Amino acid sequence: MMAPAEEFIKIGFKAEALAAKETPRNMMSSYTLKNALTGDLADQQIDFSKVLFSKGSMPETPGVKTVLNNDVLEFTWDPKISSSLFHTNDQVMVLAYFPTAQEAEYALYAGNRAKGAATFALIKQEQEMVMETYITFISPDHKRVCNSIYCGQFILPAEELID
Repeated sequence: MMAPAEEFIKIGFKAEALAAKETPRNMMSSYTLKNALTGDLADQQIDFSKVLFSKGSMPETPGVKTVLNNDVLEFTWDPKISSSLFHTNDQVMVLAYFPTAQEAEYALYAGNRAKGAATFALIKQEQEMVMETYITFISPDHKRVCNSIYCGQFILPAEELID
């Protein structure tokens, strides 16, 4: 799960890892083992709603919604949040993880908080694929980041192949 999203995780866990004197990969792995595994040892599964691809002290942005429109993920949130902890120039990172294929697609810069929306075009697939989706907000200097927000599970439609 981590290798396909390595760059996303490096950025998303950087501040926490520096403070703990650990690597971002170790931080994510430790968090996942403690918080996102379900079942007994012989039949463990990952609860993707509890997986974090970023972790930090920035509060979670409320009201995030996600829809899949063909092969485009559309993320929205309220850009009018008034708080000293949020800034209009906070950047948006988005990620789609495909558990069966153990692959990920992501954008490290999908826009900024002030826009209130981000779209992410996915690579067309020859067969339907389950994907788990996430969004993260991060300060432009990458010193402040929120815990990634789980945006739900979707089935990416297969591309119609024409012979």
